[in-house]
Order: sequence, then structure tokens, then C-alpha cells
Amino acid sequence: MQGRAARGGRTQVAVATLHQRQLVVTRARRHNAPMVAPTMESTADPELDGKVSVARIHDAWYVICASEELGERPLQRKLYGTSLVVFRDDRGRPGVLLDRCPHRNVPLSLGRVRGPHLQCAYHGWEFDVGGTCRKVPGLCGKAELPSRAVTSFPIREVDGYVWIWGNPESEPDGEPFRLPKLNEPGYTTVRRVVEAEGTLHATIENALDVPHTAFLHRGLFRGTGTTNIIKAVMTRGPDRVQTEYVGEPRPEGLAGRVLSPSGG
Repeated sequence: MQGRAARGGRTQVAVATLHQRQLVVTRARRHNAPMVAPTMESTADPELDGKVSVARIHDAWYVICASEELGERPLQRKLYGTSLVVFRDDRGRPGVLLDRCPHRNVPLSLGRVRGPHLQCAYHGWEFDVGGTCRKVPGLCGKAELPSRAVTSFPIREVDGYVWIWGNPESEPDGEPFRLPKLNEPGYTTVRRVVEAEGTLHATIENALDVPHTAFLHRGLFRGTGTTNIIKAVMTRGPDRVQTEYVGEPRPEGLAGRVLSPSGG
């Protein structure tokens, strides 16, 4: 399983390799969303001259963190450069809000969790998982005013991950991708995080780009020698496309010998 969350401008990739076969699933996977054309944005990198193509797909589910990462302190994450705060209240409910207090713009990720609320570190304003302001210390009137609310994101917690819908202004058009074979007998799930300097779309494209491995990673994954024509059987499901390669020989290189010592 492969996915992404961002921290400090880096793309984080979590990988789960399953027994006897490898499943690659992107956290940034679109779910029944229309194709979005790339946008042209200026880059702040002095080494890059001009503009780069950046595809931003907001109407999609993204993994923002692993469930086990949510403890007593809130987390800061970034999605498409936007800072978010992730926390879990005392009832076990996760919440993802824009990381900005509407009072003085202080990052809410600097605060702390108090019971069912996230408390701002500056003046103690408290917000629930839906972003509603529930407490303003020293205020005699009602705290729950729309002007004091924080933008919240649709959220799901499944398969050990906290997913958010990338567009807080739209309703999700489906549910997050479920990881196949997770915790099934005969399979072992391995979770780890790999940080890579790069944008989200470039990282995903690299993970899906198999032909480059014969050249850039020659000897590790495969060589540039003999090529073979093999049969690919594709099965389409309601939320996935599965491809089985029939008669594929073991790839040359160290990875093939380690992952498939019998040659299958």
C-alpha cells in the first residue's frame, strides 16, 4: 500500500507489502472524481526557471495520518500547501481543521486537547471536531457564533488511517479506498513512511512509472536486456482495477531475488 501525507514540504509515502504479492495503493487516489486539468503555477525554487505543471485534485480522499499517531497532542499536517491540525477528542473522535484560530490566526496545532475540544494556546478558545467554537474564556455571551468557527474537513477513519476529503466546501461522492487483503490470514501488512523531496503529483507519477526502473535503478529492480511479451488480465471492480500478469518471469536484479527467491 502506498500513500501520502505532507510534513514540512515533503511528501511522505507509506508502504505496505503483502505476502506473495505486492499491492500499490496511493493515498492520494481519486474516488469517482472528474479529471482535473493541471494548473500552471510559478515556482519559488531558484533552480527552476519559469512555471511548472501542478495537478491539484481536491475532490478526493487523502490519508492525513495513521490512527496510531493521534495521541494527547494535536498534529500539524499539510495538504497542497495548506496547514491542517489533526486531533482526537476524549470520545475517540478524530477531527481535521484548518490550522488557524479565527481569533488571532495562531496555529491551533500549538494548542492542546481538553476533553472533547481543541484549545488554542493563545487565548484558550476551544473548538470541537466539527470546527464549532464551544468556549471563549471570559465571554459572558454565546461562544457558538459562525464567525468564530474553524473550517473543518469531512473525515473517515478506516483501516488504521485517518482520511480527509480534500475539499471542505463539497460533500464526498464516495468512501475512501479500502485496502484489500488487510489482516487476512496468510498476509502480513508492513507499514512504514518514506519521505521524498517533491510534489504530490510527481511522487505518485514516479511510483506508477515502471519503465524507468530498468535504467535509473539498473541492477536493483531489473536490467535493460531481454524484454518479454506477457499477458495482462485486468479485472475492474466498483472501486479498483486489478491487473494480473500471467507468465511474467522474475525480474532481474536484487529486489527480484529477495522478494521472489523461487523465481515465481
